[in-house]
Amino acid sequence: MGAAGRLSYRFRTPPATDWTDFSVGLSEGEGWTWNWNRRATQAQIESVLAAPTRLEIRGEYVTGPDEGALDNFVLTAARRQGL
Repeated sequence: MGAAGRLSYRFRTPPATDWTDFSVGLSEGEGWTWNWNRRATQAQIESVLAAPTRLEIRGEYVTGPDEGALDNFVLTAARRQGL
């Protein structure tokens, strides 16, 4: 989230009850949305990432009682080609 807008991502299928590894790239082809309603373009993603103000990770997948946990979150910089 930043002054340029809000990016959001929803997994296509909810995680199972076992610990599961997930990886999502910050690129147009991954399925990010822009301000909740439209597919984000690469330019929109880059505009938010240029000056982010907040990172939120939500784990709500069902309505009603549920349980969730997050372990070992890692945010890494992209590798530049040729390096």
